[in-house]
Amino acid sequence: PHRIEQLESIGFESTSQAEESWRDRVESLQRYRDKHGDCLVPASYGPNEPGLGQWVSSVRKGRNKLKRGETAYGLTEERIMELDELGFVWSCREHDMSRWE
Repeated sequence: PHRIEQLESIGFESTSQAEESWRDRVESLQRYRDKHGDCLVPASYGPNEPGLGQWVSSVRKGRNKLKRGETAYGLTEERIMELDELGFVWSCREHDMSRWE
């Protein structure tokens, strides 16, 4: 911990590989939203953002785990709020139903 404080005091920034991966995926999702107008990424989507659709699917599953009181690796309340701000669709079924209201 002391070494980390020393490094941070001179401006060194450390981010974990998991954090970098999260940032990359959120940026990919933002690009998708900018292009398509929503965050409804198909599971098989991947022309310019390989694996984005699978990531979106796994994030949805992670939130469902949290709702059941289970552990969802890497998904925090802060990250959920970040995705909410982007307009992330947590349930495609509920989203499709709201179109008919």
